[in-house]
Amino acid sequence: MYMHKFTRTLLLVVALSVPFFTKAQTIENVKVSSGVDKDGINKYFFTYDLIAPHANIPCLVKVKLTSGTRSFYIELIKGDVGNLVLPGKGKRFAWDFEEELINFSGAENKFAFEVYPNITVPAKVKRNKKLSVKMDDILVKDKHYTYILFRHEKEVITLTDMPLTQNAFSLSIPRKTKARNDYQLCITDGELKYFSNTFKVKPVVSNFWKVLPFLLVPAYIMGQGYLEENKELPGVPDSPTN
Repeated sequence: MYMHKFTRTLLLVVALSVPFFTKAQTIENVKVSSGVDKDGINKYFFTYDLIAPHANIPCLVKVKLTSGTRSFYIELIKGDVGNLVLPGKGKRFAWDFEEELINFSGAENKFAFEVYPNITVPAKVKRNKKLSVKMDDILVKDKHYTYILFRHEKEVITLTDMPLTQNAFSLSIPRKTKARNDYQLCITDGELKYFSNTFKVKPVVSNFWKVLPFLLVPAYIMGQGYLEENKELPGVPDSPTN
């Protein structure tokens, strides 16, 4: 009886809770069914589509269960969840709900999918400025990696080569980089490549163009004053004729 009630609530709430949107990555077309695995254990089987601008962006996929005032991420799951899930259709994972919920029961159970790029950079950065990079624990600390700027999945320029010492750092974007969108940061050890979300490189606006509007306004006012002062006066009217 408990399983039947839980299944019905699960199906209803998942249908109402997706897709879950995060910037450029999207979870869509979530489906769930109940059954037994090859070992005869009762489980829920999820399928979904992970949509992203490029198929090379590894993502962190998490599933949150909320019941009443209690909320937590489910953990006893295997398949296309956690770190390094690449975009694509027909992603699958199985959840051992009986083991995870052995001491838990909820009247109404809501599920929400969350997805984030494993390597995250801001959506925009200016040339000759620092690109902030944040990443999950997917690479080996103190190992040397090459950091490359890509666009349209093609190499543009190598930014640097250095060991990875922490999961948050900054890299300089060269001034000669063209101001365009659809850039990605690639971190590679020479064999495997890990790509960030896409971002846009913006041109650097010189200080002259920043202050130009403030220079033009007083110049315009002074010009108008000069014209007023030097405006040609009307001539002496003709004498009236008798």
